[in-house]
Amino acid sequence: MYSYQYMDSKNNLIFCYDNAEDHQKLNLSTFPHHKHDGREDNFIKSNAPFLA
Repeated sequence: MYSYQYMDSKNNLIFCYDNAEDHQKLNLSTFPHHKHDGREDNFIKSNAPFLA
């Protein structure tokens, strides 16, 4: 399991990648991998991020 978050200096979410299985109802083709884009409740499909 993973979760990577990027937030600004005021703790506002910029994006978050994770593979929590609690979002299965969204039917994303990349399940369980997904991205929260700008808000915790804004889900988009995403592959697992590659961190060099």
